[in-house]
Amino acid sequence: MIDGLVGRRYASALLAAALEGNAVDRVEKDLNSIKEIWEQNPDLGRLLENPDMRLEEKRQFLDRVFPESLDGLVRRFLEFLLEKKRIEFLVSAALEFHELAKEMRNQCEAHVTSISALTDPQRQGLREALARLTGKDVHLVEKVDPEVIGGLRVRMKDRVIDRTVRSELVQLRENLLAARLLGRSAG
Repeated sequence: MIDGLVGRRYASALLAAALEGNAVDRVEKDLNSIKEIWEQNPDLGRLLENPDMRLEEKRQFLDRVFPESLDGLVRRFLEFLLEKKRIEFLVSAALEFHELAKEMRNQCEAHVTSISALTDPQRQGLREALARLTGKDVHLVEKVDPEVIGGLRVRMKDRVIDRTVRSELVQLRENLLAARLLGRSAG
């Protein structure tokens, strides 16, 4: 929880600086690359969080890992996190930056689960319906799951629309059990 809050504060400040420098796309791309490297190499974070390693050694290490390829703003951000001993918040800041950048662009992601891959017309119709619902440009992230039996489940941030046959069967079962229990207590 605290990671997200701290990450969001850092991401907000970084987004403001990126907007000022007209570098939002570059910064987002660089942060995503760093996040992927970080997640693929957990020892990298542990190394840079090590209090026994001097700041200058950490900077040199980052220069070797990310030679000249990073936007200057991202490089300064990494150095800031190192200086403040807050490098453990890098991944959450990168995730939050991505979310803030999407909000700024009036975009959102919808995670869609269905029994089979959506057809192009289904995909387009769903995207349009969700755009009307949210007022945003919707990017679909699709997942196939045979356990849904049929229908769709859509998750956008903390909102879930579950119209799967599986959820309808579970709801029906709960209603029947409740009716059965009510029938026993009335008799």
